Amino acid sequence: MRIAIISLLILFSASSNAQEFEKGFQKLLERYVQDGAVNYAELSADKATIAQLNAQLIDSESSISENRTAFMINAYNYIVIAEIAKNYPVNSVKQIKGFFTDKHQIGNEFLSLDEIENQLRQLNDPRIHFVLVCGARSCPLLSDQVYTNLELEEQLDAETKRSLNSSLILEKEDKELRISQIFKWFKSDFKDGPQKFISDFIDINTEAETSYLSYDWSLNENTRQSNFSTDRYFASRLYSKGQYEINFFNNYYTQVDEDNNGEQSSRYDFLNSWLQWTYGWNDRLNLGFDLRFRSVYQNILDPKLNFNALSWQNSGSRFENGDFTGYNRIGLTSIGLRAKYHPFKSSKGFTGQTGLIIPLLFSENDRPFLDWTGPSIQQQLFYDREIGDNYSLFMEFNLLLENINGALFARKDGFNQFSYGITSIFSYFPDSKWTVYGLYGATPQVYFQTSNGIQDKSFGAFYQAGMGVKYFVTKSI
Repeated sequence: MRIAIISLLILFSASSNAQEFEKGFQKLLERYVQDGAVNYAELSADKATIAQLNAQLIDSESSISENRTAFMINAYNYIVIAEIAKNYPVNSVKQIKGFFTDKHQIGNEFLSLDEIENQLRQLNDPRIHFVLVCGARSCPLLSDQVYTNLELEEQLDAETKRSLNSSLILEKEDKELRISQIFKWFKSDFKDGPQKFISDFIDINTEAETSYLSYDWSLNENTRQSNFSTDRYFASRLYSKGQYEINFFNNYYTQVDEDNNGEQSSRYDFLNSWLQWTYGWNDRLNLGFDLRFRSVYQNILDPKLNFNALSWQNSGSRFENGDFTGYNRIGLTSIGLRAKYHPFKSSKGFTGQTGLIIPLLFSENDRPFLDWTGPSIQQQLFYDREIGDNYSLFMEFNLLLENINGALFARKDGFNQFSYGITSIFSYFPDSKWTVYGLYGATPQVYFQTSNGIQDKSFGAFYQAGMGVKYFVTKSI
C-alpha cells in the first residue's frame, strides 16, 4: 500500500511540474515571441527564467504517447529557444555544435532534438512538422501559445495553415508551386504527396509543377531587437557552410592634375570592375576569389569629366601632331584571394577580412598605369548596425599596402603606396529586395618613391562620396 501511495505521489509531482513548465513556457512565449520570431537578445539575459524552466523540464514526465504529444512539442520548441539563448549571439543554429544531437534531460530520459522529432513522427501525423520549430527562419512560424491536449487538434490545423500561408514555406502561382525543403526531407511522412497535403489546408492548383525553396538557416529572430534583419544582407554577416554569393561590382574613379600655375591641366579616369565569388566554409569563415578588370583613360589636354573610361577602348597611346596626348588601356589586371571571418564568437556586427591581390601585369612598359605590377595586401574590418526597421549604418576600416616590390625592402627603384581609410554607408530599405544608399569615405595615403637607392616619402589623401541602389535577384540569402 505504501508503494502504491508513493508511486501516485511521484506521478502527481511529475504531472504538476509539467503543468508548471507549460505555464512558465507560456509566459516566455508571450514576452519574447512576436510574429513567429524570438527576441533572443533580451531572452539571453533572462537567465533566471531559463534556469527555472530547465529544472521544471527535468522534473517532468517524458514518455511519448498520445496524451503527451502536446507536452513534447512544447519541450522541443523550448529546448531550441533555450539553447539559442544560451549560445547567443549567433547567426544560425548551425553555429552551435551538437545543436540537434546533444541530449537534454526530460524527466528520467535523455533525448536529443532529433530523437524527440523522430519519436513524434511515429505518431504518423505530418502536421507535426509545422509545429516543431528548429530556430531557423525557414522553419514553420513559432506560435506564441503552448500546445495543450484539449486543443491540440485545432492547434495543429491552425499552425499548419498559418505556416503554409508563409512565403518561406510555400510560394504558389497558377502553374508552379515552390515548397519548403521540409517536404523533401520528410517525403515519406507525406504519403499522398505534398500537393494533396497542402490542398487540405489552402487553395492550390494540384496539377502545378513543384520545386523546392532554398532553406534560410538564419535565426528566426525578432529583428526589431536585432543587430540586423534576416531580410537583408549585411557585410558583417557570413554565409553558412555550402552557401555562396556571386556579384559584379563596379567603381568609377576620376582624378584631376594641376600644372605649375595651379590650373587644371589633365585628367585620369579609372573604371574598376570586380567579379567576386564568396563561399561559406563554415559559419565563422568564408573564402573568396576575385577577378578585377580595369579600363583607364588619360587625357593630358582636357581636364573635363567625360567618363571616357566607360568606352572600354584599348587603343593604347594617343598622339596629336606628333605630341603625346594620353592613352586608353583595358585588361584583366589581377586576381584576389580573400578570407572573411568572425574573429570572436561574440563579435556580432563585426567581421574581419584579409585579402591578397595578385597582379597579372608584369611590365609597366607594356600597359602603363593600367594597374600595379606588384602584389597588394588588404586588411578590412566591417561593422553593421540596423537603425529602426528601414535603415542601417555600415562602417569599413581599411588598411591597404599596394604594389609590394623591391623598393619596400631592398631600396630598389620603385613605388609603393600605403592607405588607411574609413568609409561609411547609410542605407534605406524600401523592401527586402531594394536598397538605396549613400556613402562617404576619407582615405589618407603615404607614398614611397625610391630612385637610385634614395627613398622619398610624401603624403596625400582622397575623399569619395556617392549614391547607389542595389537589387537582390534571389529571394533568400
